[in-house]
Formats: sequence, C-alpha cells, structure tokens
Amino acid sequence: MIQFVAHKNIDKHKWDNCVTQSLNQSVSSLSWYLDCVSENWSALVMDDYQAVFPLPIKSKYKINYLLQPLFVRSIGIYSKVNLTEELVNNFFDEIPNNIKLIDFYLKENIPFNKVDYEVTGRKVQLMDIDLPYEMIKQSYNRSAVKNLRKAEKNELVITDDILPQMIAEQYQINIGAQVQKLNSTHFKIVEKLMKAALKNKCGISIAVTNKNRETIASAFFMKTCEVIYFSFGSANEEGKSVGAMYLMVDEIIKRYAQQVKLFDFEGSDVEGIGNFNRNFGAKNFVYLRVQKNTLPGIIKWMSKKT
Repeated sequence: MIQFVAHKNIDKHKWDNCVTQSLNQSVSSLSWYLDCVSENWSALVMDDYQAVFPLPIKSKYKINYLLQPLFVRSIGIYSKVNLTEELVNNFFDEIPNNIKLIDFYLKENIPFNKVDYEVTGRKVQLMDIDLPYEMIKQSYNRSAVKNLRKAEKNELVITDDILPQMIAEQYQINIGAQVQKLNSTHFKIVEKLMKAALKNKCGISIAVTNKNRETIASAFFMKTCEVIYFSFGSANEEGKSVGAMYLMVDEIIKRYAQQVKLFDFEGSDVEGIGNFNRNFGAKNFVYLRVQKNTLPGIIKWMSKKT
C-alpha cells in the first residue's frame, strides 16, 4: 500500500535504509540531503518503507507545485523490490490531486509510460570505475591525457580536507557569473550541503594548488557505498589553463577505483561540460523530464510564459 506521508511523520532512519538498499540509490535522496534543499519535503511510502518517492512540494498563492529543487539532478522512486513499470505507475497515481504543476527530472533507468505527462530527455554522464585504475585510464582520450601532462608539467599539487566555506566561495567566484539563476542564498545551500555530507561521512573535499601554493581549483565529491558523485567544482582561469580540473577528477578516480561501482559526473547537456566528462571515458545515459500542468486556465497560460 502506498501512502502520502508528511515531512514530520517520515521515519528518516527507515527512509535512508530504503534508499541505500535500492539498486538505483542516490545521495540526493537521502534524508539529510533533502533537508538541505527542500524544507519540509513530503513523500510517498509503500508499506513499511519497502519503496519511497520524495515529493519536494512548494506552495504559492495556495497552489501546490512539485518542482525540481536546485542541486538535485533527478528524483527517483527507490525500492528494495524490483522497480517495475506497474509499480512506478502506482506511485505516480498516488501523487496528491492538489498538486497542480509537476515538473521534475526522473532518475535514469526508471520505467515510465504515463501518457498524461509530457516527457523530454536529458543526458547524464556515468562511468564504470569498478576496475583497476590503469584499465580505467586507458579509456581517457587524448584531451584528458594532454591536460594531465600539463598539470604534471606545471607542478600542480592536490590538497585534501578543504573547508566547505572556501569551496563555496570559489564556486561562487568562478561559477556565479556564468549561472545567473544562482544567488548568495543558493551558495549558502551549497556550503550547507557540503557540511552535511561531511557530518554524514560521505563528503570528499580537495583542491589544487600551483607551485606558489595558491589555490587554483577546488571540488567536492559525495560518496555512497556504490557511487562517487561530482557534486561541486570550479577552477579559476589559471586552473583551467593548466588542467587542474582534470587532475582533481583523475585523483578521485584513482583513489576509489574498484571501491565503488560508478562515477556519476552529475552530467549535462551543455556541450563543454559533457565533453569534459566524456574525455574520461564516461558514457551518456538518458533520464527524463516529466511534466504535468493542471493549473487553472489563466495561471496555466502564465506559467508557460515563464
């Protein structure tokens, strides 16, 4: 039986147990992560947390929306049992009728055939790293190899245990101007997420310094028992020119090869980002944007204009 559960009634221990035991586990659907990005998120829960579906519901002018939170690539149904098309449909059928606008990305490899939803595809780059590092490195293309040589030539050094505040500040400086929808509040959420990940023992923070010991790039990765996620990372102009980002990703792959199954680049349809990810041998996988708009007429029209 699938039931709607308000945030205050969610058993977060059972929730996290279900997410981590599911075949399609995701760090961004663990309770502490959802608490950071979607205050008072609710959920659909089957039986005694045999399967769960987070619902980051927001309300405006007394109208409820189910929208994708920032810093969450996709939302999934997480199940200890086989995730069939029928089970997925059953969960979607239980989304409360008072939610008038649904618009989010559904995690890859979830069967979906609801005809009353508009569906479009998006790409993510994933990479199998359950292999010896030297075998993985053979899949790097010429661009990745060239940039790693450049990093070595410029005597770049990896530094561990960088403070989340510093990574967030650099992220804001290096990325903020390129992504206009991000503001100071969003960068505080980035810092909050990193601190929560470290508290929950699944955060990895590193930086790259030049020969003058100046930080030119930094990144934060999150780790579950099966997946490494490239959560946040940026480089200044010097870092970009000497291969600092390549060095950081290569270092994490080297450390966790054969320890986890996948490296999730939290990928992108943006050509430059996708190319960077594929330079390491990552492959494209498609996940779906699902949309359903049952807003009242004039509000529906206005929502399509925004």
